[in-house]
Amino acid sequence: MKILEISDSQIHGGAAIASNRIYKCLANTDLSIKRLTSSSDESHSIFTGRKFHFFQNILSFFNQEKTILKLYKKEIIKQFKLTLLREKPDVLHFHNIHSANWPIDIVKAGLDYCNVVWTLHDCWSFITSYYEGYKAPFFEEDDARKNRFWKSLPQKQFNLVGVTPSAWMKKTAQDSLWSKNRIEIIHNPVPKFFFETQERESIKKALGLHKQLPIVLCCAANLNEERKGARFLDAILNHSILGKIQLVLLGNCNLPAASRHVNVHELGFIRDDITLRMAYSAADMLVHLAPIDNLPNTVAESLAAGTPALAFRTGGIPEMVLPGKSGWLVNEISEQALLNKLDKIISENSYLSLRESTQAHARDLFDEDQVAEQYYKLFKDLSN
Repeated sequence: MKILEISDSQIHGGAAIASNRIYKCLANTDLSIKRLTSSSDESHSIFTGRKFHFFQNILSFFNQEKTILKLYKKEIIKQFKLTLLREKPDVLHFHNIHSANWPIDIVKAGLDYCNVVWTLHDCWSFITSYYEGYKAPFFEEDDARKNRFWKSLPQKQFNLVGVTPSAWMKKTAQDSLWSKNRIEIIHNPVPKFFFETQERESIKKALGLHKQLPIVLCCAANLNEERKGARFLDAILNHSILGKIQLVLLGNCNLPAASRHVNVHELGFIRDDITLRMAYSAADMLVHLAPIDNLPNTVAESLAAGTPALAFRTGGIPEMVLPGKSGWLVNEISEQALLNKLDKIISENSYLSLRESTQAHARDLFDEDQVAEQYYKLFKDLSN
């Protein structure tokens, strides 16, 4: 059976990382699987041709940006249809498409060819934004086009099935335009590498951290982004709690307070999994700052390394962070509630006894083989 995976990006962003991991664990099965993105090599990417770029240059001179975008989307659909004719897949597996400005009609084109599985890494497919209240600047898809897409589904020969990494996302989707479609829950996998035992004291030394204070890790690609909890990080950086912890910041960060305290260590944006795994292993706990999230890779990776997490009781987080087993939840989304909970954890040293149960919980949720088997069964079911 031939599966064609479609993702707007190859490796950049949480959804792209998750989709790449799903692709890799499925590649170990007997499925014939290829991955199509906007950024891979030419034979495995959707790209616009020379004719489009010629007209784009002319239209740019006359400031016709809307016309360019319209032509771009038509060209993407054309190239995608040609890819389908060339690859002849049995099932299409979509992930995020919005960061490449691909139109939702690309999914419609796929449904004219074969059955489609769409893994929902955020809410874009039904509310035109990441999450309610968090709209990215590159979103160009309007509600009218999206509504036309959903109204067209009953006329399609093939089926659209949703996959959500969390039960929360499933319920959110079912309460929306996805209400008449089948949705399955399959967690995103974490590579086996993250579960490997490491010598923590040596890693702390290698990262320039000391043993005297507990190590608290905050991790996001862009720590300055409001959607990732920038205001909560700022609250920690300006609080007396810094005297009791070593705060390690992993990701892009230019908050002024970050460089002023001796207990703050900025590791910057890390691309390789080896250093990332070291940071998780060194930490005594992860503080996940996002006020809304689906099934964040950072929390999953931290739990896999045995490092418990403190996070808000929001989105899919409560499925990952079980109080007393894999971390702690903050019921109220506020700076003070987060600071109070963090201070209590540090004062009671409650992070010391959770490493073993945290990693066991992560194995139950994010095992690669288990995730591959669930997707495999879904694809086989659809092809039959």
